[in-house]
Amino acid sequence: MKKKFLLFILLIPGIFPFADAQNIYVDVNNNSGTEDGTEAHPFNTIKEGINAASPGNQVMIKQGTYIPDDFWSGNDHTLLLKAGVSLVGESRENTIIDGIVVDQQSSNLSISLEKLKFDEFHFIRATHAGPFNDRNIIRNCATTLIRPGFGAGIPVNDTTPGPNYGFQIENNDMGTEGIIEFVQGAGISEISVNGNTCGYIYLKSGGGYTYLIDNNDVQYGIFDKSATNKTTISNNVVHNGLIIDLSGGNQYGVEDEIIENNTITATENSPAFVDEDYKAGIIAKSRSVTIRNNTITCTGHVSGIRSSAGAPMHIVTIP
Repeated sequence: MKKKFLLFILLIPGIFPFADAQNIYVDVNNNSGTEDGTEAHPFNTIKEGINAASPGNQVMIKQGTYIPDDFWSGNDHTLLLKAGVSLVGESRENTIIDGIVVDQQSSNLSISLEKLKFDEFHFIRATHAGPFNDRNIIRNCATTLIRPGFGAGIPVNDTTPGPNYGFQIENNDMGTEGIIEFVQGAGISEISVNGNTCGYIYLKSGGGYTYLIDNNDVQYGIFDKSATNKTTISNNVVHNGLIIDLSGGNQYGVEDEIIENNTITATENSPAFVDEDYKAGIIAKSRSVTIRNNTITCTGHVSGIRSSAGAPMHIVTIP
């Protein structure tokens, strides 16, 4: 007669502190000498929390000032991220990373930054074959620069770019001088930039992307100098500058460069006009463009709309 045995495994806190855990905790004020990443005994540096995290984990960061100690591009106060791991602060006013944040891992896993304050964010991953299931998120943060500058997607044939990293950048406070700038290679992912307060938004990417630049509060200007993408610039407020489209556009009769429902105040002495040949609330020198239902207020020697775009070009005003 065979005997049956039941095996019970007891997970003892301190021996397997992260078993089945989704959250790892960090508190700069934990000086107790006991750190295991639990809420009761948090790590006291973000780097320790990231090192202990696995893809899918969130590193929950208590308020305080954290000084990172990694090195990147001449900056020895750099926090290096881990792909697949999210960082969540208590609030962007009081959870402070005193340095820059960099993602340089080779991975198809996304990252997320929420409710944090930091100097700059750089996303500089190399080309990866994917698949890319989730967009990278920077949400409700305070910073001066958000700059995705990753490599191009792997082509699916001789002419069409393959998938690459998507982004959702929303509700960040970057003041009146902060910059959101895309300088990545070609790809076919979706990128949305919405609800941010900043000085400038620049699109300087390769072709193939779908951009939605929507409902941002921009001090000086939105500049689309990218290759052929499907781009919608809508519902933004530009306080002292312009929207300019120098993109590749589409020569096949498809509306894929749209500037609509924006409110623009264009003043003659705006710093946004320093490198421009013309001064106008909207300047379109793209291959094609559709401009409709924008409200433009001009001061000084400034035009409302100036276009030398190719066909198809549509300028629609609604009384």
